[in-house]
Parts: sequence; structure tokens; C-alpha cells
Amino acid sequence: MSRYETDEEQWEAIKRWWHENGKQLLLAVIVALAAVTGWNYWQQVQYAKAVNASATFEILQMKAAQGQFKEVAREARKLMAEHPNSPYASGAALLLAAWLYEEEKDLKGALEQLGWVTEHAPETGMKDIAHLRAARLLADASQFDEAQAQLKHVAVAGLAAESRALYDYVRGEIALFKGDLKGASEAFAAVQNNDKADVGLKQLAQLQLDDLTEDRS
Repeated sequence: MSRYETDEEQWEAIKRWWHENGKQLLLAVIVALAAVTGWNYWQQVQYAKAVNASATFEILQMKAAQGQFKEVAREARKLMAEHPNSPYASGAALLLAAWLYEEEKDLKGALEQLGWVTEHAPETGMKDIAHLRAARLLADASQFDEAQAQLKHVAVAGLAAESRALYDYVRGEIALFKGDLKGASEAFAAVQNNDKADVGLKQLAQLQLDDLTEDRS
């Protein structure tokens, strides 16, 4: 028998985890990507522009860590307006999308910001994160066909191990919704076997695997 009495209870438990841990996980991924892609940006633009963009992004990180949504939104929009082709602007838009969804419950607004990233990001890595995040939000909203469409845009072969874990988890959720229990099990097992996967995400994947095993017994 499942540890949750209803599918709705299980779904709510999963969504609570994402609410509590999703922003921190996303912030870590964004900062890591910005560190790599930001170096390329410094080589391609005027020094002063790069300094300004980097400084604004540092302020944004600090405000995000402190949970100051209004400040995050202001600094993010500033970066997006003044340095739209920089990785810092894409990182800012990703954070803005996260806060719009988590704090304002604004799915449409969050998806718009993620769409901005897919159009403006100078690096594939940022675009992949945007598509993954959009898939995650759409899956939360039970819009699984739309979530699957977002995953199709992801360059899976180029994903870092941490991002691949998120890709596999969302893939598993979609498979589960569509009744593909084998595909769901394979996807959640991939998360479990990923040494770089977030600990909380691995725990969620294990819960899903346990429930799938119990359902089959």
C-alpha cells in the first residue's frame, strides 16, 4: 500500500518539497552557470559593461538569498533591460521566474520569464535550464503534454549531471501520468543512480520508486 492514501496527497507532498527546496537548488545551478558563461561574456564585451552586469548580478544573488522578492524583481529587470545578451541577465530572469511562481503564484508570469531566457540566453546551458524549469512548473500544474514539449527542447547530451537528474525526474513524472510505469521506473532509477543529484531530489525519486513497487505487488 502506498505511504500516501491518495495520489493527491503524494502530489502535494512533492510540491511542498519543491516549494521549500526548489529556489535554493535553482540558485546554485544559476550561479554555477553564470560563473562559467560569464567569463566568455567578459571576453566579448567592453570591460565596463561586464563589470556593471557582474556587480548587479552579485546584488541580485544577495537579495535572492535573503528572500527579498521585490528587490530581486527590480534588480532582475534592470539586468534584463541593460544587458539582455549577458548570461547575468538570463540568470536574473531565471531567478525572477522562480520568485514569481513561488511567491506570487504567477505561473503565466514565470513562464514568460523562462521564455525570455530561451530567446535571449547566449549559452545553451541557460536555455536548457529554462526549458527544464518550465517543464517542472507545467508538470506541477498537471499540464503534462506542455511539460513534455519543453523537455524536447533540452540538449540532453550536454546537460551537467545535476541538471540531468532534474530532467530525469520530470521525465519520470510525465511517464507516470501517462501510465508508462516502466518508463517512470527507469527515469526515477536514473535519478537515484546519479551521484550528482540533489539529495532531496533523490529522496523524492526513491519515494516514487517505492510507490511504484508497492503498486505492482
